[in-house]
Amino acid sequence: MRCFERNGVKFSSPTNGGDGTDWVFTANTQYFRAGDNAFIGTTTANRIFTLPLTNAFSTAGGFSWTYISIEWVSLEIGFAPPGLKCLEWTSSAGGDSGLIANPDNTGTGVLWNNTSQTCNNSHHLICVQQ
Repeated sequence: MRCFERNGVKFSSPTNGGDGTDWVFTANTQYFRAGDNAFIGTTTANRIFTLPLTNAFSTAGGFSWTYISIEWVSLEIGFAPPGLKCLEWTSSAGGDSGLIANPDNTGTGVLWNNTSQTCNNSHHLICVQQ
């Protein structure tokens, strides 16, 4: 199982000029939600989903930690401050911050909702099993 961001690795999807190194999705693949097997969507040849998704990654509500923009790139490559990922996902301190997304959203909010919270909050991680 692989999560969107691992140990602070900077990556981008093949769609946006990246080489796809450490990209978690496989091309032209159907993805289903664990638990209820609801169809989420099929990735493109560039290994991304076309939004909106058919079904959300989760129905549990709440937030998930993220560092992917609505352009499917690691935000550090693009435009977000590099400090917004809980010290490379190693901090649970209230003085550090991380970006969040809405895993029960089917639109761009599933990737990033332009909001950060302190790292002492508990949020979901979206992981993918190949």
